Amino acid sequence: MVSSSKKPLDIEYAEQMQSHPYGTALYRPQPRDVFHPGMAGYFNDDGDWNPIVDLSQRSQPKFTQSAFTASLALPDDLPAMAAPEDHTWGPKLGTTTSVRQIDLTAGISQNVLLAAAGVPLSLGSCYQFENKESTGAVLITGSPIRHERFYHETPFKKWVASNAKRLLTERAELKDHALWVITSIWTAEEAAVNCWRERHRAVNVGFNVGFVEIGELAPKGGWVDSGSAEGWIRVKGDEGTGGRRVVFFGGLKFKYRPIIGGLGSQNRSTKFRGYGKEKETVEASLKTDDGAEYDLSCEPVLEDASYRSPQNAGAQEDEPDELEVDDDDDDW
Repeated sequence: MVSSSKKPLDIEYAEQMQSHPYGTALYRPQPRDVFHPGMAGYFNDDGDWNPIVDLSQRSQPKFTQSAFTASLALPDDLPAMAAPEDHTWGPKLGTTTSVRQIDLTAGISQNVLLAAAGVPLSLGSCYQFENKESTGAVLITGSPIRHERFYHETPFKKWVASNAKRLLTERAELKDHALWVITSIWTAEEAAVNCWRERHRAVNVGFNVGFVEIGELAPKGGWVDSGSAEGWIRVKGDEGTGGRRVVFFGGLKFKYRPIIGGLGSQNRSTKFRGYGKEKETVEASLKTDDGAEYDLSCEPVLEDASYRSPQNAGAQEDEPDELEVDDDDDDW
């Protein structure tokens, strides 16, 4: 049975993985060279990442070079970065996903798994990941997992507030899509992601060790999954992508919305409701050349796991939007 949810699958996956304390999970793990701390950009309606400018570099990478980005003054007070930390992880499960170990001698064929994946790996164990009533999600990563982050966020907030008008003018897509400044990432050299909406569905994964601890301790060596036919997205880093892929990220999310009334260019702080708690929002009002006035708001990603703004969020309305997160799960 297929779930009736109308959310994009990448949003479903991010929601399923939000219980893990690493930020927002990426259904399509991004190459580190285009998605790292200090990179500013946005996700379009299809969930594609579009980098705008790298605030961590004085010379821009080729994919962000333009007359516009060259004219932007980068932050003078760029915060220090923490020393990278390497961790080990086992498979990460979605909130509604369970797991059980399967006896390889009874009911599961090692040869079928190997043939499906095309990998000559001698299996030591097999695990079944399944869900009963809702979306299922699994993330498997090779070790080590590397954590990189900036210590502080305030300089990035100030930079966006100072450049908000130019960003909106030169990148009109930001009227409809939230601007992100990435401040932390978790990366792996290899990752496999699966997310599905069918209820009572299961996917099998074989490992070349006899026992795998689900959650923290990563399996040594490789794993065998049933490939794209069963919904697996498997990616590897290479020299062209810095050798790693981002599986979780944290950052600052800036959204534009029409407002009525003259707020001028003053910065102000507002608290609004979301997920049962109040959140601090830093805002800066700006005016475009056509006289329309917009609010620039910034909210911490770890407080709001969504990373794609609703369609037509930038359209003007008769009344200003409330700074409030809708508890309706279908309103993204």
